[in-house]
Amino acid sequence: MWKFNSSSFFCKITLTVQGRRTVEGKFDWENACADAAILSGITLCSGIAALAGSQALTLNSFCILACTVGGEFLGFLAVKRGLIPQNQKQNST
Repeated sequence: MWKFNSSSFFCKITLTVQGRRTVEGKFDWENACADAAILSGITLCSGIAALAGSQALTLNSFCILACTVGGEFLGFLAVKRGLIPQNQKQNST
């Protein structure tokens, strides 16, 4: 019988608000873009479903949705990158 090992599956999936650093100490853009794309993709799919369900899916509404999703993507990247310099974080704690 096949047993599902949830601990080995879920430990590989992490989604954090703080960005990660590479071994060299640089910001991990690949991971941040993947996280932002996942959240923005969820927003895009649910937005299309909501517009289609209410029969309001037009070109204009899709353009507005696309702009909103793009703003969410860039906003999430800005949060992951960190809006406060490192020395201010240390002084505030």
